[in-house]
Amino acid sequence: MLQRDYIEEIIERFVNAILEPMRRALLEHDLAACETIERQIAELMSLSPDTAMSLSPESLCTMMLLSGIGDSIAGYCCWSMLRLADAYDAMGKPDLAELRRAQAEAIGRDFMYDTSVTPAEFEALDQEIREQIGD
Repeated sequence: MLQRDYIEEIIERFVNAILEPMRRALLEHDLAACETIERQIAELMSLSPDTAMSLSPESLCTMMLLSGIGDSIAGYCCWSMLRLADAYDAMGKPDLAELRRAQAEAIGRDFMYDTSVTPAEFEALDQEIREQIGD
């Protein structure tokens, strides 16, 4: 029970911390917002941003597994990284987009998360973004 409460709390903090930056990253192509999101993803994984965001997809999954809460956060990390990849593509940063997409796909595969699923906490934002960019 205590661990579940802890995980719910860190997920809630994560969601609240990235809602506005994600909106800015995708709609305004704001690079600083992308960096904020990456810091929050790394914090969710209990890693430093420089370490987490530079790891190969396989190594990132290993670190998530070792954290002990990888299963609980996989969907949030996966969705966020896929949206970051979209933002980086729109900003003309294909190398970063490719790395984030590969990391997200590895998380989906290793933690059996369907990468087409949007976590409930992000559904409204996802819909707003799709409406604004016409996707």
